[in-house]
Amino acid sequence: MTSPSEPVDIADITHMLNDEPVKTPAPRPRGDKTSEAELEQRIRLVVKWITLGMPYSDVVAVCCTNFGVCDRTARSYVADANQRIKDANVKDRDLEIAKAKARYESLLHLSSEDKQYSAAIQANNSLVKLLGLAEPEKIEHGASDTLTQLVAQIRGGDPKQSV
Repeated sequence: MTSPSEPVDIADITHMLNDEPVKTPAPRPRGDKTSEAELEQRIRLVVKWITLGMPYSDVVAVCCTNFGVCDRTARSYVADANQRIKDANVKDRDLEIAKAKARYESLLHLSSEDKQYSAAIQANNSLVKLLGLAEPEKIEHGASDTLTQLVAQIRGGDPKQSV
């Protein structure tokens, strides 16, 4: 992109997005509130810019320049956009866990019907692990073990070997 000291042109960003150019409204007198629809459009654009990897300082600069807002408002837009991205990913993760659970349950059922008990046990163990129902693995250690040895053991390495 550009360095934070260089002005960022909205046309450069919209070209990257392959969208229609953003129509920046004419500057309003200070104190006029942004409409809900306009605010929604702005935050959606900020979400796109963030997901494209645009640096934080550039996003803030583009908001200030092209939306005619102060630095504090631009940072608020970025915070709202980041929250939306986070919320979407949490929902996606829950959905993916639910789909994986359904697949394991189906595999468990089919394996049991076909008397493939080894596959059924593996599906069940995977399901238990996915749902977080398995007991944590116990780590044997002595009072003389160093922290480095314990970390190596947790990571699955040789406990006698240093990290």
